[in-house]
Amino acid sequence: VETNLKPTIRFLADTLNSHNETPDINSMLSKCVSKHPQVLALSLSNLQGKREFFDSVDGCHDDASPRQTLAARILLSSPSTYSLSLDDNIKPKFSYLQNLWGESASNFIREYPQVLTLSFEGNILPTVSFYNMTGYLDGFGYSASAIRSRYIATSLYNRLLPRWHFLLNEQEKEIELRQLNALSGEGAPTAETVRRYLIPTKSSCTQSALLPPLHLLAGANDEVFCRQLHVSLDDYTAFKEESGPRLKFNNQFAQWLKTGGTIDLSP
Repeated sequence: VETNLKPTIRFLADTLNSHNETPDINSMLSKCVSKHPQVLALSLSNLQGKREFFDSVDGCHDDASPRQTLAARILLSSPSTYSLSLDDNIKPKFSYLQNLWGESASNFIREYPQVLTLSFEGNILPTVSFYNMTGYLDGFGYSASAIRSRYIATSLYNRLLPRWHFLLNEQEKEIELRQLNALSGEGAPTAETVRRYLIPTKSSCTQSALLPPLHLLAGANDEVFCRQLHVSLDDYTAFKEESGPRLKFNNQFAQWLKTGGTIDLSP
């Protein structure tokens, strides 16, 4: 206890008490340990190495007003990060995210530190690839700064892919309806049926593209997503249940061709 546990607790408390405010250290420490008790079993050298790394990449040192350091923010919100390998896990992920976000990487991670606990091959890489392929990274009014860390943690297979392909299907049906209405001489769609998006396709003009708002695609629940984009919740739910496994397999197969990663065949 004297040689291991107490020094570790003092180190954790010192890390959490890293700004000029007067936080309740005992409460913060209790919250940290209750989330990830294994942090108490890590060696001091292990913990120190990670705190030093987080301090070295922390952009908060340049701010005029003091705030919680990145090391403290991660320890409080996502303490399991400290159990990850620094060289084999944390540094490669940070390097990738830094290439995505540039000098603001530490600020994006501070917003949602759990992003560092995601699997690189299974979550981060395919999700960022999705945003890149759909135009959210560079084009149509979006840039990498729009991809918040929470949006990288959004489920690719249970949310992003089903929603994107459902909207594509709805858009194709609406275009067909417009063409039929034009041939039959019927009027244009009412304001209630006009979509708030125009997804670029091979047959559409990309200059007039209007991507679905990212906060709805990645952040909203199904009810809000459907209501705000004027689509049927029942139709979307049915589409998701029917097409979800196929979309997941197709995406993982494409990733396998590029990286050789494993394909998850579970439903």
